[in-house]
Amino acid sequence: MPVSSGELVKAVATHELDAGVISQSVWYWVYEGVSDQSYNDIMVALVGKIQTLYALMNSVITDDSQLTDLVVNKWEYSFAEGWHTGALIGLDTLSSNFAGGTDAFPQAVAAVVTGFTQLPRVRSRKSIGGWLESAASDSTVLSTGLTALANFLGGWLASHDLGGGELLVPVVPKTGGGWEYLLYGLVSGLMGSQRQRKPGIGI
Repeated sequence: MPVSSGELVKAVATHELDAGVISQSVWYWVYEGVSDQSYNDIMVALVGKIQTLYALMNSVITDDSQLTDLVVNKWEYSFAEGWHTGALIGLDTLSSNFAGGTDAFPQAVAAVVTGFTQLPRVRSRKSIGGWLESAASDSTVLSTGLTALANFLGGWLASHDLGGGELLVPVVPKTGGGWEYLLYGLVSGLMGSQRQRKPGIGI
């Protein structure tokens, strides 16, 4: 099955920290184009996209961690079920080259980047784990870390061109269906934390 224009895809990237602790980030894109895209083309594009984004932060993430895998599904809405996981587009491995040494913050601590839409309450947050202690002073992110996060944010907000102007555009799904485009973002100058979910609920 292909991905057609107007369909959403959800990608979950896994970042494995020390002692087998798992940190996951969730991403949403809408495909906008004339021709349908194969599952394989979508997977190749998103594996490359995620690896490129994290590569922008190689020097400030501990080398005692690694990206491991990416799971991509269609993300669908119905009035009966709300947003739910649709067809599996693919599962692939990720590679990383983190080179920041091993002295990292505790695993619940993370650098934080937030993307905003035109609606104040419709936003998306990314928590970057494995952050080096040397990239922050106490809880304040230093200039090298801010630069890395700003580059990461810019790459996240940029649409991904699949060729011929056919795009994967970053969005945030709305509770009652539909979505909003990510328009701008904010890099936090203070260290934050990983979001936690109840066991067995969500991802």
